[in-house]
Amino acid sequence: NIQTANSGTYTLIVSNLYGHVSVTNLLTVTPSLQSLSSNNLVVVRVGDGVQPLSTATGNTLYLDQYTPSGSYSNTIQIPDEGTGQPYGTGGASSTSMPFGSPAILVPGGGGDAAFTAFLSISPNNQVLSFVGYCEPYPFSGPDVTIGANGGPNWRGIGEVDAYGYYSLVYTNTGLCSLGGHQVRAAVDLDGNATNWYVAGQAGSGNAVKYCNVSSEALSASGGGVIAIAGSFTGPHVVEIIGGNLVFTDSSGTSNGVYGCLGLPNAPTSSALEILETNSPMDFAVSPDGGTVYIADNGTYGGTNVQAGGIQRWDTNTVNGGFSYSYTLGTATNSTAGVRALTVNFSAQSVWGSNVHGAVLYATTAEASGNRLIKITDNGPASVAANLVTAPASEMLAGVRFGPTVIAPNFALEPVSITNNAGSSNTLSVSAEGSGPLTYQWYFQAGGTGAFVAIGSATNATYTINPATSANVGNYKVVVTNPGGLTNTSSTASFTLAVPPQFTSTQSLGAGGFQLFFTGTAGTTYSIWTTSDITLTPVTSTWTQLISGQTFSGGTDTYTDTSNPSSTNQFYIITSP
Repeated sequence: NIQTANSGTYTLIVSNLYGHVSVTNLLTVTPSLQSLSSNNLVVVRVGDGVQPLSTATGNTLYLDQYTPSGSYSNTIQIPDEGTGQPYGTGGASSTSMPFGSPAILVPGGGGDAAFTAFLSISPNNQVLSFVGYCEPYPFSGPDVTIGANGGPNWRGIGEVDAYGYYSLVYTNTGLCSLGGHQVRAAVDLDGNATNWYVAGQAGSGNAVKYCNVSSEALSASGGGVIAIAGSFTGPHVVEIIGGNLVFTDSSGTSNGVYGCLGLPNAPTSSALEILETNSPMDFAVSPDGGTVYIADNGTYGGTNVQAGGIQRWDTNTVNGGFSYSYTLGTATNSTAGVRALTVNFSAQSVWGSNVHGAVLYATTAEASGNRLIKITDNGPASVAANLVTAPASEMLAGVRFGPTVIAPNFALEPVSITNNAGSSNTLSVSAEGSGPLTYQWYFQAGGTGAFVAIGSATNATYTINPATSANVGNYKVVVTNPGGLTNTSSTASFTLAVPPQFTSTQSLGAGGFQLFFTGTAGTTYSIWTTSDITLTPVTSTWTQLISGQTFSGGTDTYTDTSNPSSTNQFYIITSP
């Protein structure tokens, strides 16, 4: 139950008969969440330094924020236990946690550890996404990735926004659950936690998957998870580039960067954009598409070798496509490759061969003690600078610049309503932006005077039920994000419909009766008739002449020829 009062400097002293040793560190506890900045780097750290890096127990995820110079800012810990459970509770499946628990673990050891915990950012730069296994630490089976295979155990997609809000936005047992059964990366298509692409390993077919919130209901068998493209063993990172799905694939044949046209939600073909013959992991594309950097986790073989390190590819103005330029190493005399990569392309507006100045940030691929490095690309001889080195029992994985604060905006505004007294009517909006968003509806009685906040009207919808004359007036809603940024919707009115009424009638003799009447334009009506108004019940004695007609807004007419010999005929209009 940590509190701000726990902030301070802590010293641990360990002593024995021969002396003592101490270590001091500062703990800062803030009353609010830890925010992220689009100017800073967010690095996924796997493990806390005490947990053994393990594929059996899995490991906790941390999002560490650094300035571009490598100065530490803050940390967001991803939950690793069930809601309300003490640390270390663990379990053999997600059923060990209370329903709805937001925990995610990843394997810090084993064959897929080098490919785990990649970060991706949504096209609107609003959220960072990652994937893992929804289990409590320590997982008590032989392999956290296998233990999450089938039954009630889940794989999940986690997201964090600029305000530091973390959500487990999607879970599905069958997500890459066969064959290699690992999940590696995810990207949110539109930044509103509705649609994602996921990369991992499948038992067969394509391992780049399309997920939609509607498929969560089919999670027991993995139904509704659509295989889009890619091999079944090699996809690693998925991103949205220029409105198209792009991913790396290193299945062993035709390794490289692949692209699909648009944002498909059904199986489709993919084109090999760059044939990178070694081991492509992460990638970064300049805004104009002229230069691509590829993180390769293989062994570095030199600046002119298409192997481990950071490969640079530039557009080929003669033959089209991309041509290999050179490979950047991770340190002098180091042969370590690169795991994850993000690039600041702001130095130039037009990219291509011999254009320099991009600033690269990458996590290296050593088995232990891997690093966060920075390289300013001024050519093949550019030297990497170490920013952070992972301590023992920790591993640095995905890296991206932080998300951007998106001010609230309306995708759908409230619409004015005219309806009958006693009816039920709902005003609604659809708002987007960095959240969670809060709502407050306001009412202007009679359409004049001040708008007054409506008590308990704090959702995206507001319902008037039953409608009376007291509800007539104007309505609007104010949406607010955690940073206090607001947006006010357009005004919508509620009006009571004027009851339909007959204005006159005319006897046509043997031709029946002609009726003249009015009603609210656009609303539907029915006309009923009887020759004896004293008979009951009404439902059995009144005959429906017409139904589902629409008032024009002026004077409407209807001629009843059903009782040409009647001298006494009665009519009513019902609406709707």
